[in-house]
Amino acid sequence: MSRFKRKQSVRPYRKNIVFVTEGESSEKAYLQIVWNRLGLREYATPRFCHDKSSIPSLIKSALAAEASPMFKASQGDEIWIILDYDKESHFEAQFRELEAWESEKAYRHVVISSPRFEYWLLWHFQKQPNKEKSKSDDYVKQILPNFKSLPLYTTAITKENVLNAAEKACSGLVPSCTQPSITGSGMGRLVNRLLSLIP
Repeated sequence: MSRFKRKQSVRPYRKNIVFVTEGESSEKAYLQIVWNRLGLREYATPRFCHDKSSIPSLIKSALAAEASPMFKASQGDEIWIILDYDKESHFEAQFRELEAWESEKAYRHVVISSPRFEYWLLWHFQKQPNKEKSKSDDYVKQILPNFKSLPLYTTAITKENVLNAAEKACSGLVPSCTQPSITGSGMGRLVNRLLSLIP
């Protein structure tokens, strides 16, 4: 009597998407909600680390994350540095360092929001945010009360307004390492990249 071994199903690799952020709470809370809204849990796992000091420190944190045994570039893992343009500790020469870091590996990405991440958040609720007003926490709170708290994101951030914000962000010029002062955000590019992870 012959015996047949049942083939074990191979579980698809769930990619690690590492986010190195300046902010300790806003960016992480937002991305965790977006992960659920876009239905990404089945396909990728978000991992976070943050560093508030400078661009060289952000790069150092990113390199440490890459060196982790958990990070597998060959399996499609990615790493994203997310930062604001309007930090006093950020200098033009450091943006060139960031550009060099990004260009070395295809799985490395940089997202810049100018003047800051809150400008991207306002795009979820406004057709065209005011650059100067977006620099004020008091103004942002008029649109998003307690905008730095996770409970707010769970009710205010929807899949529809995430996609609308991404479309608006990608429709014009986007700040980059070579032109970081351009008003706008690279978060739309990030959202589109996350959507591409879904088969």
